[in-house]
Amino acid sequence: MQSVEKRIKDRVDREFPSVIRDLAPSIQVSAILKGKKRVDLRWGEERRYFDLASLTKIIFTVSAYMREHSYFDLKPQDIVHDVLPEINEEEVKFFELLSHSAGYVDWKPYFKKLRSLPKKDRWYELRRMVLCEKRQSHRKNAVYSDLDFILLGFALEQLRGRSLIGCWNELRNDFPKTRLHFCKDNRPKYVKSYYAPTEKCSWRKQRLQGEVHDDNTWSWGGVSSHAGLFGRLEDVEDWALSLRKALNGQSSWVKPDTVKLFTKRALPKKNGDWSLGFMMPGSSPSCGSYFSSQSFGHLGFTGTSFWMDPKKDLMITLLTNRVYYGRKRSLIKEARPLIHNIIFEELMR
Repeated sequence: MQSVEKRIKDRVDREFPSVIRDLAPSIQVSAILKGKKRVDLRWGEERRYFDLASLTKIIFTVSAYMREHSYFDLKPQDIVHDVLPEINEEEVKFFELLSHSAGYVDWKPYFKKLRSLPKKDRWYELRRMVLCEKRQSHRKNAVYSDLDFILLGFALEQLRGRSLIGCWNELRNDFPKTRLHFCKDNRPKYVKSYYAPTEKCSWRKQRLQGEVHDDNTWSWGGVSSHAGLFGRLEDVEDWALSLRKALNGQSSWVKPDTVKLFTKRALPKKNGDWSLGFMMPGSSPSCGSYFSSQSFGHLGFTGTSFWMDPKKDLMITLLTNRVYYGRKRSLIKEARPLIHNIIFEELMR
């Protein structure tokens, strides 16, 4: 009888050969069911570290805010202005930033101005520009925005009284085995060849490897609250298992009630598929057809994703460097749900 891993791999190779051939040079996927790793599959070039892109938002920033809620009395309905008095918008709440319902635009090319400045001045100029931003509207519908999480990063620095990298170093103490890391000053922490390369950048004039793909994060030194983390498949799994333990009351790094609060739907379905920082399944979810409505996760622009279904006690992590072939290619949108569906069908049959 074939192992579940072989069945999954054979099905993906047979049913969707174009996904594996054309998606990315490096693909890794794992599934953990009821706390036990059942699937670990790899295609293409073997690389240790992937640019996790916006998985940074949940692994770093949302985790840090869950700790703030658990142990330092921060509430989602608290006003950001009380922590960041320089912010232009005086009424915005942490809830709105975390659920992408604050009314800020989705993205701005800050790097175009910052890259011309001396490195020592970039963070301060970024801070000035973002804190001066105005909300486009007090809308009801969520719009996924990097600005929301950049602001959360500034507020986190104020709450913890240290730099963003200091906040990360404090948080990673809760994950002693992890090799999750930022490539500070855009220099690889480990041997460059260990990193999955990403896009050949038109303005940086090179193929990126061990340097963050996100333009804005690169321009202010590789460390941000919305992007910049690098890690192995095992590192994302370790964080996810710690989150699972906390949800089940088996870990002290964050309280179970906090995890439940941050991972439940924060907005009506008509307004957006968000909890406090996590994506929720929508009409065409990237986690495929089988994950329950209680599931939560996130995507990364470089071709990464993480999804957890607490009802089925299933976690699936997908790491790729799909932007190697260019950021405009959209095959990842087809690949994610297909891979999730095959894994679910084979594990649950």
